Amino acid sequence: MPENILVALISFGLGSVATLFIKYILDKKREKSASEFEHKIRRYKSAMIFMNVYLKPDNMMFIRDSHPDITSKDNLKETLKAEYYEMLLYAPDDVIKNVRDFISSPSNGQFIKTVKSMRKDLWGKRTKLKDGNLEI
Repeated sequence: MPENILVALISFGLGSVATLFIKYILDKKREKSASEFEHKIRRYKSAMIFMNVYLKPDNMMFIRDSHPDITSKDNLKETLKAEYYEMLLYAPDDVIKNVRDFISSPSNGQFIKTVKSMRKDLWGKRTKLKDGNLEI
């Protein structure tokens, strides 16, 4: 009988340790995923602003305070390239391709296509809106 109690106590102890270990691993993974998600949001927002300003240089005044080094369309294109190279580390293929296509041939249509791919990457959502409905 004491052997059964001893086996039960050992089983309970090992089960508790295993549960705590698994919980620790899952919490770390969740924390890492949340951090990566927040990073993507910041980078995508930044890229979207730069793409918008590249299409509409009159909007350059909106980024002067946060990016005083960007003084021309050429500076802005180089900044977009830097954003693109960083995206190579974390963005899915369709976002990378769309950003590259935007840098190569900037247009409102390519901007919308790129933003839609970023949105899909972040939230897995597609939109039923036509591209023309997304332009202002």
